[in-house]
Amino acid sequence: MDGRENDAPIVANLAAAGMVALGKTNLSEFAFSALGLNPHFGTPRNPRDLTTPRVAGGSSSGAAVAVAGGLSPCAIGSDTGGSIRAPASFCGIVGFKTSEGRIDKQGVFPLSRTLDTIGPMAHTVEDCVLIDMALRGQSSTSVRPTNLGGVEFIVPDDTGIDDAQAAVAANLESALKRLESAGAKVRTRAIRSIGAMRALSAQFGSMVAIEAYAEHRALFNSADAKRMDRRVLARALGGRVSERDAVALRRGREDLIAALVGELKGAVLVLPATPMTAPALGPLERDDELFRVTNLRAIHYTFLGNLFRMCGLALPSGTDAAGLPTGVQFLAPGGEDERLLSLGLSMEKALSR
Repeated sequence: MDGRENDAPIVANLAAAGMVALGKTNLSEFAFSALGLNPHFGTPRNPRDLTTPRVAGGSSSGAAVAVAGGLSPCAIGSDTGGSIRAPASFCGIVGFKTSEGRIDKQGVFPLSRTLDTIGPMAHTVEDCVLIDMALRGQSSTSVRPTNLGGVEFIVPDDTGIDDAQAAVAANLESALKRLESAGAKVRTRAIRSIGAMRALSAQFGSMVAIEAYAEHRALFNSADAKRMDRRVLARALGGRVSERDAVALRRGREDLIAALVGELKGAVLVLPATPMTAPALGPLERDDELFRVTNLRAIHYTFLGNLFRMCGLALPSGTDAAGLPTGVQFLAPGGEDERLLSLGLSMEKALSR
């Protein structure tokens, strides 16, 4: 809601398309976590394990649970560093991260005005296509299934994929073989821009934290900050960097975005959605350091899509021995949403064989 009187444009567009809002789902405070913990209203539990309480992923945790648990056929999430794709991966559903600026963010609580994007979570790519249309107030789309024959997919070598559980890696390999069987060209090689982008962030800081701190500085430095989730506050305060470093980060990012486009040469980038299956909830609630490390690990691959200004589609890739879902994400340069979704319709069919 905007000023408690008007629907945000995305809500108005969905209503105009005939969709009915069932309610607001729970999520991480400030949408600032890849795990979905919320000490204020409770943490949504992953419906894919009814024995051990597990995280659903975040920040759009409740949205993913609503879809995966059969409460709703679809949900809307935000993705600033993986907040649609990570929960989609942990819960075994489809999540679509749109390109920067594709969907109107007016009325949406800002975390990072640069990286924040809005997108759908659903059971199928087709549903994501339809919801993407509705979010933008469009009555038609150019998205159509695309022959995968000759389409090139680039998988980074171990310098880019450097952290993945055995089941995640095995299911990724199986997915790639299915794409090859459908006629796609799969190549594995070094992607130098990935290492360079990670090094840039390590040197100058997290763009999300920097922009979040700049946006909400007054709150983070006030007495009310004591009421916040301590883990979220710690991440936000990490955004206190010099203006010089912030400028260097933005400039370096633009250079590396151009460099990656040059490296891909029209190919689709393939990465695990999350490097692991959904972790157990209890230890994360008790151990802040474990939470910090696990949170960063959960977005190890999804965050690259945001930093490189890409659109991204997360699809289920299988399960591990315990039946927990794994996910694979496909990334294309910003603005190629229709192309990625068209490929997604065909990739989904290929991966289901």
